[in-house]
Amino acid sequence: KYEVFSAFKRLKATVENKKNMKIKYQKLDNGGEYKRKEFTDYRAKQGIRMLKTVLETPQQNGVMERMNKALNERGKSMRLYKRMSKILWVDTVSTTTYKSRTLSSH
Repeated sequence: KYEVFSAFKRLKATVENKKNMKIKYQKLDNGGEYKRKEFTDYRAKQGIRMLKTVLETPQQNGVMERMNKALNERGKSMRLYKRMSKILWVDTVSTTTYKSRTLSSH
């Protein structure tokens, strides 16, 4: 949760540089990590509107919730298949995310 702001700035730079698109809205689940002053100030400066869903209702953020669930399940499956430690869950989810992105771009 503490890396959300820096991750968002990297995502924004990638979208704008590689896709030549501008982020206009950010749909959020009303979590505290999105309410930090530096984050809200940054969005305001960049002209990004914040669209909030009702707190504790992942149903309102369906696409991302399903993607998060799918990536976590794939990572867990990979980890279990290779009998890897739970400590490596971040690495397996990162790998499944990378593989999903490269497969969908072809």
